[in-house]
Amino acid sequence: MLLTRSPPLGTLKGMYSVEVLDADLRHLAEPAHGLGPGVHWLITFLDATDGSMGWMPRRAYHPGATRSIYLPEAATGSDFELSPAAKRAYEGPIERRSGQDGLMVTAPDDSSHLAATASTLRWTESDLLDVSGDAVGPACRLRMDDPAFPLLYTTRPYRVTGSVQGVPADGAVLLVTVHLREGAELLTSPLLRRLQIVWTEFVNVGADGTVESGLLVWGREGLAGMAVSRSDGSAFATSDIDVSIDNDGGDPEFARRIVFRGAGETLTWDALPRGGRWPARDDIPDGYRFRQGTVDREGAGAPALSYAFAETFQDRM
Repeated sequence: MLLTRSPPLGTLKGMYSVEVLDADLRHLAEPAHGLGPGVHWLITFLDATDGSMGWMPRRAYHPGATRSIYLPEAATGSDFELSPAAKRAYEGPIERRSGQDGLMVTAPDDSSHLAATASTLRWTESDLLDVSGDAVGPACRLRMDDPAFPLLYTTRPYRVTGSVQGVPADGAVLLVTVHLREGAELLTSPLLRRLQIVWTEFVNVGADGTVESGLLVWGREGLAGMAVSRSDGSAFATSDIDVSIDNDGGDPEFARRIVFRGAGETLTWDALPRGGRWPARDDIPDGYRFRQGTVDREGAGAPALSYAFAETFQDRM
């Protein structure tokens, strides 16, 4: 069920919109609007329970196959480096099953395994990773009705506990599905190759256990949106937003603060005080950067926990 949707904006009428959806896993696992679930992403924030380390593992399950896990790790307060342990992770054919009960993805030897329902998630990677937990809110979606390259990007938050390489950890997982036409690839889409400037996702947990999560997007040719849901049942989505960016001036340069304003709300992504930067990548064009940070909503007070990232294209600003 659709909870709220922004009025569409864009160079074509109705080209872009953002929305908040209820917890039905069919929004992630089944075809939608004539598009198939092209790839399932796991974007993860995990911290050692003793406060010593952090990890941001990612895994992409494509139709029929998966590439190796991406496993950035960092001592607390340091920038991320790619863990050599990721070389032990499974890479190859997968089986993907979905239905009203949820989504399951498995390697033939079960060394990589994802099981997600509307209320729970478990993800295991041999001896590298084992996390499980509960959904903490509805899904947020970007909808692109570009007739040349239609796309749905849907992200759903879970709070998890478990371990990374045997170290007890807890954090959050974003279960993402990108719906595409058959044969289309996200990495070659106009979204990634031309339009996107800023992409932020976050999960905030209050001292009282309340949760707020969202998708904040801004780019070229009218690409814009804020979709935010809260555990009290409130939600908003708007494509009429204003964005300001403050970069750190480093070499390579990363964003330091990004402010999103829309629908009477102001949300600010701030980089961590120290560290949190991923290694710069040359395989994605236009100054691609990825950095961990926090999100604060004006007037709400600082959350007890904030899991957030900002993905930016510095050369498109």
